[in-house]
Amino acid sequence: ATPRSSALDVPATGNLLLMPAMGIYKIPTGIKGPIPKGSVGLLLRHSSLTSKGVQDLMGIIGEGYEGEISIMMKTEYPYQIIKGDCIAQLLLLPYITTSKSHMKRTGEFGITGKQVYWQTFVPDSERPTLSVYINNKQFSGLVDTGADVSIISKKHWPISWPLTDVLIMLTGIGTMQNIQKSTNILNCSGPEQQPATLQPLAADIPINLGG
Repeated sequence: ATPRSSALDVPATGNLLLMPAMGIYKIPTGIKGPIPKGSVGLLLRHSSLTSKGVQDLMGIIGEGYEGEISIMMKTEYPYQIIKGDCIAQLLLLPYITTSKSHMKRTGEFGITGKQVYWQTFVPDSERPTLSVYINNKQFSGLVDTGADVSIISKKHWPISWPLTDVLIMLTGIGTMQNIQKSTNILNCSGPEQQPATLQPLAADIPINLGG
């Protein structure tokens, strides 16, 4: 952006190949809130990308949001993003407060909890897999899928492990219903017996996903 620009350029923080079959990408920007007090941020598409078949999904950044700003993008044709490329523009506008709420927000896209993004259509030869033990039971699944949290297929979920209903949207294949979360925090260990804990989701998906 130049001193006379009306909006701020948002650069890519790394290289990324966008593919049409992968659906919507969530791209981190390295920019964190909050934005200046008394303003609202509009994430706008960059005209140079639109002409190449790449679309930014416009969004609003509220004054109270303190997490990292991400850009939602999809493409009609394969497109290579290079680190430093301008992938969107952030326009700051003044707004009038209509609520006395001072709650801080770190959740993205209108919610304060996590959203789960699953990008499908991964060729068999390129699927990275991993086996872990959760409460002494072995689970195998995909890793580096774009999921923000770990998701276990309900067909693999032990009946004795209690579940709790949660309000989480799974995107990338449309909105999926009947998503639940482990009531308990579970112990797990990786291939090299590294100890850890997690509280995975359970959903009606054909495979397990590691986040």
